[in-house]
Amino acid sequence: MSSKFCISGPVLAQAASDVKPYTAIEFYALKSKIRGTEPRIWTLDDLPEFETFCFDWYQDLLVLVESPDDEDDYEVLLYLLQCTTGEEHPDNLYGSLYLELPTEGVDGWFHVQVCGGLVAVHYEYGDHLFFELWVFDWRENRLLLHLGVDEESPKEERWKPHDFALLDSRHVVVSTGSNSPQQILAVFDCYSDNLPIHERLLFTTAVSRYASLVLELPPLIPVLLKELFVTLHCNPDCPSALASQVANAPFRAGGSPVLLVCLSTYDANDKDVMYDLIIPGDVLLSPLSKLRARKRRKAPPHIHWKTYARKCQLIDMSESFVDGVVHGSRYASLGKAWQSTGAPHEGEFLDVITVYHFGPLAGMLRNADDDNHRNRDSVLSPSVSTVLKDPGSGWYRSHWKKPRKVGAPYQYTWTGLALPDSGGPFYLVEDGLVINYDDVEMRAYTF
Repeated sequence: MSSKFCISGPVLAQAASDVKPYTAIEFYALKSKIRGTEPRIWTLDDLPEFETFCFDWYQDLLVLVESPDDEDDYEVLLYLLQCTTGEEHPDNLYGSLYLELPTEGVDGWFHVQVCGGLVAVHYEYGDHLFFELWVFDWRENRLLLHLGVDEESPKEERWKPHDFALLDSRHVVVSTGSNSPQQILAVFDCYSDNLPIHERLLFTTAVSRYASLVLELPPLIPVLLKELFVTLHCNPDCPSALASQVANAPFRAGGSPVLLVCLSTYDANDKDVMYDLIIPGDVLLSPLSKLRARKRRKAPPHIHWKTYARKCQLIDMSESFVDGVVHGSRYASLGKAWQSTGAPHEGEFLDVITVYHFGPLAGMLRNADDDNHRNRDSVLSPSVSTVLKDPGSGWYRSHWKKPRKVGAPYQYTWTGLALPDSGGPFYLVEDGLVINYDDVEMRAYTF
């Protein structure tokens, strides 16, 4: 997701400009038939200049990453505001958070995430050569974890982290790429008593001494690999949401969050080789809860790929032109399907978004208008609404097929998204999804 766009629960937001630094954000609370809510739009203007942002709708929390004044500025502030008013957050009793950059005069970029009491900031610079990660407890204004890469150590001895994701309000997971001894996911417990306080940990040392769990990634065909990039995506449901805030939320009972691991490289003919690895959160959270109850080991336990492979889904995305996305316990990807028009050999290709739901069915997609539940197979159809701009020319059809069980996850198939040139990105939100049609308009499909 870009630095100017963010989603939390049933709300999406984007920076109200195409040029950095940003100073305003537009928020769109989406319509939901099941919740009984109508759409709402508001804008926060005259914000401090910022590079990127994230927000937590259920905590009314907006986190802005300050835009540094110049290349010699080491210190970067994190503003903690209310996403409904833009004022200082009342639970922020100690002022803004701040972090110190490891070096000056570099061209880098920030990525920020929030989950519960955690705020994590990733800073990458030097053409993907260096990596810094800070994890804060934003309510207590306390630095819990700081990971970095030693610029002076030989590259062949250096674990090279690629990306990070907050798994829940306690754990952060970090990935490594092909220029590391091994492709792994390292999970850190940010509230572990073993972590040194206010100390920058070199990533190689941190993995061997302080990681709570290490997962080996699936081995792709080594002969074809030139360079492997490993990016992470996880959008867990807010653990701080009140019961009244999530009443009738259709996907809230879906289970633990899904971790999406995107593996991308290219073969000897420079052809893209891409896979989406979908790891249900229980694969990580279950062993982590057991490990917390035991005495600390000298080295973190390693879980081999074959040990957890059957619990995951590995999907070949090499022919796809849009990345897969996750929200809560759901994963969605875009493909093509042929729909016959009735005559032999006549029809059309439609864009098909397939949503995999990892977890128990909660019966929340049945027709809410059927009070007597006479038709147990009825399924609630989504509402379609324009989010950002008026629709131009074009046409579309949509329907939500009957859910069916397909092994580990439950699968729902959303078909008929057939606008011309409909190959733009899409995003899962708590009550459905939003499709960006080539930055001309956005449409929300919500229940």
